[in-house]
Amino acid sequence: MDRPLTGYKRVYRNPYTMSLLHRRSPLIVAWWAAAFPGFGYLLLDKFLSGVILIGWELFMNSFSNLNQAIFYSMVGEIDKAKEVIDIQFISVYIAVYVFGIWDCYRRCVELNKTSYLARFGEKSNEKFADGIEIDGNDKRNPKLAIIWSLLTPGLGHFYCNNMLLAVLGTSLWFLVATKSHVYVAMYYVMVGDLQHSTSVFTVPQWSLFIPSIYIFFAYSAYTQTVELNKLYEQEVSKYLRRHYQPPYFKMPL
Repeated sequence: MDRPLTGYKRVYRNPYTMSLLHRRSPLIVAWWAAAFPGFGYLLLDKFLSGVILIGWELFMNSFSNLNQAIFYSMVGEIDKAKEVIDIQFISVYIAVYVFGIWDCYRRCVELNKTSYLARFGEKSNEKFADGIEIDGNDKRNPKLAIIWSLLTPGLGHFYCNNMLLAVLGTSLWFLVATKSHVYVAMYYVMVGDLQHSTSVFTVPQWSLFIPSIYIFFAYSAYTQTVELNKLYEQEVSKYLRRHYQPPYFKMPL
């Protein structure tokens, strides 16, 4: 039987840029994601995601004084590093930073599988790339979507590649978290200063938004992941029926 024409092209072009489908080292992609958030996504030709993370890094790093704190730590002035770091900004920053490294590694592994399919001519009916974003239909873990959403609302949708809700969730959470001083209160709890923690976390106008935001974005990310997995299973089922099940095969009753 003739091999079907490939549904994955090796190059996706538009007037502004192009995306190349080829094998990459997941460790190198993860290293660049750690060196500067957003660069890992650029290596994967996920330009929109990369630009969003680069903007996030510049904004959060500047307002948290992270680089300044790193500099003081490198020259041995630990007390100055503690003074300049902003607890609220750095607390929001950490979860997104770790997620970017993990997600770039995961996506690189999946894109390497897709590059193998493109090389050997396997067929797919899905729209894979548009020159700005390159992404495959892979199976995702609904529990991980909930976990990332609970760490920072919006990251679960980033995991599902729903960039609109990802940006909305992280922006909304950043606003509410900083206005309610929730991370400052958590810091004082961790250092054992419960009285100070209670005194800073007394902004009900903003803190009462937190439960609704947490529950909504966790629920939304979970349901979207479940539905994406159903689409993935349907795609695999169609492919197996087309190529591996003889038309005369009788299903047993």
